[in-house]
Amino acid sequence: PIKFDIKNYGADLRQAKEELLKNQELAAEKHYQLGQDLLKQNNIEKNKLAAKEFRKALLYVPDYKDASSMYDQARKLAIKRIAIIPFENKSGKGQYGAVNETITDEIISSILNNQAAVEFVEIITRDQLQQVMNEQNLGSSGIINESTAMQVGKILGVSEIIVGQITQIASAEPIVTSKQYKNERQIYAKEGNYIISAMIQEYKKEASAAMSGSYKIIDIKTAKIIKTDSFKEDYKFLSVWSTYLGNPDAIGYNV
Repeated sequence: PIKFDIKNYGADLRQAKEELLKNQELAAEKHYQLGQDLLKQNNIEKNKLAAKEFRKALLYVPDYKDASSMYDQARKLAIKRIAIIPFENKSGKGQYGAVNETITDEIISSILNNQAAVEFVEIITRDQLQQVMNEQNLGSSGIINESTAMQVGKILGVSEIIVGQITQIASAEPIVTSKQYKNERQIYAKEGNYIISAMIQEYKKEASAAMSGSYKIIDIKTAKIIKTDSFKEDYKFLSVWSTYLGNPDAIGYNV
């Protein structure tokens, strides 16, 4: 007979689980206390770090103490309100529509697509901004200097404003080119093989555009420029289509 030594690891498993729960509690308490200490410093950046610490505590122990409500409190205190002032179009080109609004929408979309940024950022809506601009008798193109933008930012109660300008818009006239060629195809049939053909006229339309400018991010409280940079965007358009004369079965799949 073959005998196997059998050991019951139930007690060891229970002890391991107890140790794990104990360590999770210790980790949650550590992050909870760090969050409390950071929150006492009453600073927007420290509040952001505090919210992250409370969130970590909840990862170790869900519903740990009042970490959930403390996270909400810290996050609310850490939220940065941002206003994006319509960019001034200094390119001298107005025939392309409201490109300044397009830029604003692109910036907002970029922020909203960044989950890490959205947690602590609130963007002033265009309606709210327009209301203040109207109350201050400012048109969409009237906010062209930093001092006026700062005034609007203070009224809106934001932390930062983004101002900018479009310095150049260039576009190339669309170019249309064409070429003609003949496609042939051999058909195999019982009565004999024969050739079918089609004359193909291929057209190609190309166009391009470029836009450049600059922007600044300004802290409302200190009136200091946090960041300044330039931007440039290039766009290329290409469309290809064809017409034919002859047997459509001779065109082929590459046309």
